[in-house]
Amino acid sequence: MTTPALPIWLESTYASLIKRFRENTLGHAPLLYGPEGAGKYALADTLARSVLCGHHSDDGLPCGECASCRLLAVGNHPDRFDIKPVEAGKAITVDQVRGLIEQLALTPAMGQYRLGVITPAESMNINASNALLKSLEEPPDNVLLILVSHREQALLPTILSRCQKVPISVPSQATSLEWLEVHSSSADSSVHQLALRMSSGAPLLADHYIKTGQVEEAREILSELLNIAGGGGVSPDLAERWAAQADSVWSWLAFWVSEIARSVASGESTAELAPLLSSSSDIDWSELWKGTLEGRGLSGSGIRHDLLLGRWLLVWESVVHR
Repeated sequence: MTTPALPIWLESTYASLIKRFRENTLGHAPLLYGPEGAGKYALADTLARSVLCGHHSDDGLPCGECASCRLLAVGNHPDRFDIKPVEAGKAITVDQVRGLIEQLALTPAMGQYRLGVITPAESMNINASNALLKSLEEPPDNVLLILVSHREQALLPTILSRCQKVPISVPSQATSLEWLEVHSSSADSSVHQLALRMSSGAPLLADHYIKTGQVEEAREILSELLNIAGGGGVSPDLAERWAAQADSVWSWLAFWVSEIARSVASGESTAELAPLLSSSSDIDWSELWKGTLEGRGLSGSGIRHDLLLGRWLLVWESVVHR
């Protein structure tokens, strides 16, 4: 049985973490923080598997064959507990944290340790955060608590001060592209490059965008914008169609406006934007940018996004034809 592969750019960080763990210098609550999609959870998962593994391999990775590894592979290990929001965008509740604390306080069932993973840690509401503090202040013996955070600045200062901070950065573009060439469901290098731009260079998030069709969605949105810029006009049903997926549409509209503004400022265009940038060097994109921020901020509010998008598209049409 094989264990999930650790992304290559995290190998040195993992080696340092497992060395510190074995030397008893890691601490009881490492906080892995950095951009979403940089591989923090993969690192936390590998560390958790290694801590609970019964027969470590020579390179410090979990063996993948022992009873603990087999239970971890099917998500049924009695000494590992993961908590996360029950729904995307929701909070981790105080009851979830209290349940985790109760489990971690018990005697290990199989090995020496019981282990918890909280991701993303900034999703804990204030009551959940306060409930966790006591365990961080007075950790039980043989317990490791791994926190994963995309926005560590959103955590309570009292939690930050009691964790051992481990920063995780996105790899170089070359490393990310090499990884995507091997692991992505798409073999198109232009898709990889666009996905990395969409994810601010985070390869795992880029891969998620490719797998879930969001790269194609972003390209379709740009195609509509280019059609309007070319004189095709705004399709009567476009705002209504976009409103059906308003959250992602606003995100990709913001992405394209920022890409356009960046390209104009730098003088460096991409293949996707070349048809537009040839005649838009003197355009002020600020009104369109503010509109995307407004739309994103109103996601989930119940407002009529078809009306918001309709107004934004009229601004787009007037700006690009100015």
